[in-house]
Amino acid sequence: MSEYKTILIATDLSDPSLSAVEHGVALAERLGSRVILTYVMEDRLPPMILAHSALPTDELLEQHRKHAEKALDEFVERHL
Repeated sequence: MSEYKTILIATDLSDPSLSAVEHGVALAERLGSRVILTYVMEDRLPPMILAHSALPTDELLEQHRKHAEKALDEFVERHL
């Protein structure tokens, strides 16, 4: 049994990051490890978005978070 029980793979959801994800998944399969895929988003928005929106900042951040979560789900479905 491998001493690597979990492998954390970070992605920015870009095509170039896909090779790192595929490598991490292949390694996990060989070692019998589980995979945690993570995507980190900034907790602030660019000033241009804030300046051109009537929505409160908290609401914009929540929309951004939901969009990022959906994009991660789609990335997993498409590539894994």
